[in-house]
Amino acid sequence: MRDVRSGLDLLMGAVILLLLVACVNVAHLFMARGLGRGRELAVRRALGASTPSLVGHLAVESLLLGLAGGLGGVVLAFVGLRAFMGLNPDSLPRAAEIGLDPRILAFAAALSVITALVFGLLPALRTMGRGQDPTLRPSARGGTANRNDQVLRHGLIVAEVAVSLVLVASASLLLRTFVEVQRQEPGFDTAGVWTIPLTPREVDSPASYRLQMDEVRERVAGVVGVRSAAYGLTMPFELTGGGRCCWRSTMSSVSSGDETAPWIHPVSPEYFATLGVELLHGASWSAVDATSSPIPAVVNEAFAIELFGSAGGALGQVLLRAGEGSMQFLVTGVARNTRYFGLDAEPEPNVFIPIEVLPFPITRSHLAVRVSAADPGLGGRLREAVWAAAPTLPVPTVRSMEGWMDHGTARRRFDSALFAAFGLVALLLAAGGLYGTLLYVASQRRRELAIRQALGASRAKIERWMLRGGLLVATAGVVLGLLGSWGAARFLESRLWGVEPSDPLALFGAAGLLLLVAAVASWLPARWAGRTDPMEALQAE
Repeated sequence: MRDVRSGLDLLMGAVILLLLVACVNVAHLFMARGLGRGRELAVRRALGASTPSLVGHLAVESLLLGLAGGLGGVVLAFVGLRAFMGLNPDSLPRAAEIGLDPRILAFAAALSVITALVFGLLPALRTMGRGQDPTLRPSARGGTANRNDQVLRHGLIVAEVAVSLVLVASASLLLRTFVEVQRQEPGFDTAGVWTIPLTPREVDSPASYRLQMDEVRERVAGVVGVRSAAYGLTMPFELTGGGRCCWRSTMSSVSSGDETAPWIHPVSPEYFATLGVELLHGASWSAVDATSSPIPAVVNEAFAIELFGSAGGALGQVLLRAGEGSMQFLVTGVARNTRYFGLDAEPEPNVFIPIEVLPFPITRSHLAVRVSAADPGLGGRLREAVWAAAPTLPVPTVRSMEGWMDHGTARRRFDSALFAAFGLVALLLAAGGLYGTLLYVASQRRRELAIRQALGASRAKIERWMLRGGLLVATAGVVLGLLGSWGAARFLESRLWGVEPSDPLALFGAAGLLLLVAAVASWLPARWAGRTDPMEALQAE
C-alpha cells in the first residue's frame, strides 16, 4: 500500500508540474498579446473609450479564449485518458475505474478561465494605468521594449524552462531505471516457459496431493509441443514466495550460531530442467531419491556463499532446519542465482527441496510447462490436459514466463512512459514559449534591427545577437532547473533502481536536450530577424 501511495503522490506531483508549465505558457502568451496591443488601447483611450468599456471588451476576449482552451483541453483529456489506460497501469489500485470526474473537469475549466482573465487583463490595466501612454509618442514606435515588461517576459520563460527541465530530468531518471531493470538477467531461460496456477481440490493428505499433481503433470507433459513439465509451491516472478526459516550447517568448521533464513521452495524433480535453471555444481534429485535420508536439496549461489563462503563449498554438506534437528538435508547441487521476485530484486538465498517431504497437503500450487513453440491453441490444449487428469480443478489462467516478467516491470514501465509523455509536452511548451517570445521581441524591435543593419550590422550578426539572447534566457532556466531536478530526484529515490538520484548522465543529458531544443526554438526567430529588409522595415514605420 505504501508503494501505491508513493506512486500516486509521484503522479500528482508530475501533474502539478505540467499544469504549472502550461499556466506559465498561457500567461506568457497573453502577456505578449496584451503588451503588443498597448498602442491600440492607448489610441482607443485617446479617442474617448472609457476604462470600463476597454476592460469589459478585453475580459470578453480573454473569457472566450479561456473557454475555447478549456474545451480543447477536455477533448485532449478524453484522448489522453485512452492513451493512459493503454499503458496498463497495473500498479494503480482500481485502475479500471479511472475516468474524467466532473469535479476535475470543472476545476480545469475554472483554472483556464482564471488564467486567461488575469493575464489577459493585466497588461491592459498596466497600460491604462500609465496615464498618457508612452507608446503614442513618435519616438516609441518600433523602439525598445519597456524594461519591466522585458524582465517579466524573461522571468516567465526562465520559470517555464526550469519546471520543464525538472519533468524531463525526472523522466530521464525513470527511463534509465526501466532500461537498467530490463538489462538484468533472470537467471534462467524464460523463452517457451508457461505457468498455470492451480488450487488442488479433494486432497486431504500430502499423498493425495502428490497423486493428483503427478497425474496432472504427466497429462500436460504429453501434450503435443510440450517438452517438459514441473510443479511446485511457487514459481519465479509470481510474487507469492515460499516459506522462510532458519537453517544451519552441521560442519564442525561452521559455528552452530551461523544460521541463515533462505526462501524454501518445495518443487518436483523436473523443476530445474523445465525452467532451464543451470546447476553450477552437482545435480538435482530424482523421484526415487526424494524421500531418502538425508533429504536431497539444491541451494543457490547466494545461500552457498553466505553460509559456506563459496558456491562449490556447499556441495555435499548437510543442513539442519532450526528447531527440527531430526530433518537433515544433503546439498546435492548448487544452482545459479535466479531473481525470484522480479528483475529489480536482488537474488536472495534459496533452498529447493523435494515437494514430497512436506508433511501437510498443499492448497496452492503452480505448474510450469516448457514448450517447443507457442501457438494460439496452446492454452486450450493445456487446460484440456489438466481437466483430463482432474475435472474439478480450476484453471484460471495460462501465462508465459515472459508475461510474468512484463507484469513485474509494469510499474516501472508505467512511470517512465508517463513521465516521458509529461516531459515531452513540457519540452514542447517551453520551446513554443521561447519561440513566441523571441518572435514577439523581433517584431517589436523591427525598427531597431533595421537601423542596426543600415549602420552596417550584418544579417549574421543580427541572428547571433537574437540567438544569444534566447540561449541566455534558456541557460538561466536550465541552471535553476538543475537545482530543482536535484531536489525532485530525492522524491523519486524510492522509484529508482540501479541509478543514483544525482546521476549525471540523466540530469545533464536532460539539460543538454533542453538547451538543444532552446537553440532550435531561438534560431527560427533569429533567422527571421536577420532576413528583415531594413528599407521595408523603416518605410513601414
